[in-house]
Amino acid sequence: WTDVLLEERRLVIRQAIYQNATVGKVVRRPKAGRVGRVAISQVLAERLADLYALSVVEGGADAAGWVWPGRDGGPMSPSSVSHMVGKVAKRAGLVDAKGRHVVHAHGLRHSAGSIALSE
Repeated sequence: WTDVLLEERRLVIRQAIYQNATVGKVVRRPKAGRVGRVAISQVLAERLADLYALSVVEGGADAAGWVWPGRDGGPMSPSSVSHMVGKVAKRAGLVDAKGRHVVHAHGLRHSAGSIALSE
C-alpha cells in the first residue's frame, strides 16, 4: 500500500516479482533498474481507496502490506492472475473449440497499452 499514491493518482514501481520454477518467487528491481511511477485513472484511484478502507481500515490488514497478498502473506503468485483470467474467460465464453480459454493476462496487457495509445 505504501506504493499506492491515491491523491497523486500514481503507483510507484519499486520491484518486480516473478515466479522461477527452481527457486520460487524472486523479487528484484524493475527491468529499467530504477523506481518508476505509473499514472492511474480517477476511477481506479477511487476503487483502490475503497479497497484500502475495506481491507486496512475495517479489516485490520497491514497498511504497509501488499494490496493483493498471496496466501502466504507475501506477494501474490503470478499464476494467480493467469488462473483468474482463465476462469473469467471461460465464464464469458471466450474459449476455443476444445474449451480452452483464448484470453490471457499478457494479451490483456497489450490490449490496455493499445487502448491507452489510441486515447
